[in-house]
Amino acid sequence: MAEALAAHGARLAIAARTDTKAERASREIAELTGGECAPLTADVASEASVVQLGADVDRLFEGRLNIAVNCAGINVRNPIPPALAPTAASLAEHLGATSPDRVLDLILPGLRGLDAVAPGLGPDELARLARRDWLRGRPVAGPVAGVAEGIAPDGALLVRRRDGTLARLRAGTVELADGAVSP
Repeated sequence: MAEALAAHGARLAIAARTDTKAERASREIAELTGGECAPLTADVASEASVVQLGADVDRLFEGRLNIAVNCAGINVRNPIPPALAPTAASLAEHLGATSPDRVLDLILPGLRGLDAVAPGLGPDELARLARRDWLRGRPVAGPVAGVAEGIAPDGALLVRRRDGTLARLRAGTVELADGAVSP
């Protein structure tokens, strides 16, 4: 997505957890597209770091940000920690010898077909997600305190607050009540 935006003349900022990763990605995008791409660092598990990233982006674009894109990692081939083995998955388990490029080949056509009026996830899809949902039933400290209840048909994370109301979370990093951050 960043390459396509840069190729069409967009000024970009790209953030990673380390300067090295941010600078490498920024350089690759600039070299590939001839566009402008500023490297920034942020750790989305740290609220202070995210706040600083917002300030850096605001300064860089002089308060005129037009588009923001947030991406999450997908475990393609890394081993699963033993504590998560019953519910987490590595795509290599299901696809054999795979690579990030092969994963993109598989998911990009589906992503291209999504739109704002597309129907939500069906019962079978929700059931498949529920079987791998390691977060379901765990106490959550943030961004909303409560207990994770699963995924809604529109893809939102459902968290039952302490007062019994249901929160629908569409973005952010989940902080578990034990202080861990979602993988």
